[in-house]
Amino acid sequence: MVYSNNYILESIAGKDNSQILSYLYKTYFPRIKKLIIENSGNSEDAEDIFQEAIVILYRQVKLNRFDSNYEVGAFIYSVARNLWINEAKRRKVKEKVYKEESSAINYSESDTLDLMITEERSQLLTSVLEELGERCKELLSYTIYHKMSMKEICGKMGFTTENGAKTRNYKCKQQLISLLKKNPLVKELMNHEQPESQF
Repeated sequence: MVYSNNYILESIAGKDNSQILSYLYKTYFPRIKKLIIENSGNSEDAEDIFQEAIVILYRQVKLNRFDSNYEVGAFIYSVARNLWINEAKRRKVKEKVYKEESSAINYSESDTLDLMITEERSQLLTSVLEELGERCKELLSYTIYHKMSMKEICGKMGFTTENGAKTRNYKCKQQLISLLKKNPLVKELMNHEQPESQF
């Protein structure tokens, strides 16, 4: 059985939510476990991180601070991922926690983009990109996801010069950063990040 996002949130807000807790564990824990085991953790670590992510979800819902527009599974995964980054830092793991992702978590322009741009091409970033105009969305998809050069982008999008493409790319990134900073889920994730050291 698959429960809708609204049903999950309403059940958590209610008194009897043991069935939903079991559902969340069965549905979302395997992915969290895979993530953590592949990034220097073990099954026990995965259990701890998942439980902590669930506690954060429940708290947000109970305090009426959870935005129902966000998918519950994406929220759990994002929170668990960031919790594990912090835990890995505390353990001073001498390797990147995520492939092609910065390990530094600070609420600055570049780091916010680094956080959101992952191999999973997170649903959150995708939804924010949808708020941009078609031209910016296309341009950023080429630079973020496809790692295309400005020369290649000129050919794709019809810019007359590489400098023109660079200027437009910069402006589009600024718009994306602004939207990310206004996003309540991004703010929530940043509030949970208190790194003690850097790799």
